[in-house]
Amino acid sequence: MHKTAAAPATASSTTADDQLLAGLDEEFTGPKEGEDVDKMSDPLRHWNAVWFHFNDKLYFWVLRPVSKGYGKVVPEPARKGIDNVFNNLRTPVPLVSFSLQGRWADARRVLCRFGLNSTVGVLGWRDVAAIKHDLPGPNEDIDQAFGAWGIGTGPYLVWPFFGPSSVRGTFGSLGDRLLNPTSWLPRYWNVAVAVTDKVNETSLDPDHYQEMRMMTVVPYTAVRNAYYQNRKELVEE
Repeated sequence: MHKTAAAPATASSTTADDQLLAGLDEEFTGPKEGEDVDKMSDPLRHWNAVWFHFNDKLYFWVLRPVSKGYGKVVPEPARKGIDNVFNNLRTPVPLVSFSLQGRWADARRVLCRFGLNSTVGVLGWRDVAAIKHDLPGPNEDIDQAFGAWGIGTGPYLVWPFFGPSSVRGTFGSLGDRLLNPTSWLPRYWNVAVAVTDKVNETSLDPDHYQEMRMMTVVPYTAVRNAYYQNRKELVEE
């Protein structure tokens, strides 16, 4: 976290909680000198800053070390196969998104991918569609369909565990979740599968977030801007 000037060491010094809130306020409010004004509304920046800080610590203290340990136990080919299976199970998400946009050719390609990977690819373990038939997996979700309809992103939001989002993105994520067959499992199985998916995915590139974070002075702003630009580009594809 960006360090603030130390407070005088007196008996009336602010408490640790006050110092944290003061630090969050200084780091996460308004654009810095020479920085472009953000295009994404962030009226809940104090809420967002607290949960960004929480997720940041969760990544470094839990997710990254667990993923690295998992990666040492499970061979990379197996981890890639597991990732492919999860991606194959998420097929209803891009299929419905393309259909909502009237992109029928893309929807047919998604169905072809699913058919090939579920049969020849052994339930998606191998991405045969991409390797043999030049049908790469689409980066498509319900939020993009909402964006294509002209619905604005709305204010920026950061959720504990789930990370950066927006009002539109939050509703889109709910749609993604309902369309993902793993969400239909009983609660405890659902949580176990979601955690396994996240740990496995992170294990394939456990240093990605850390490297991005080290490249910026104000990580919160960098993540917010990256989220906005990424979603904007995906909707405009």
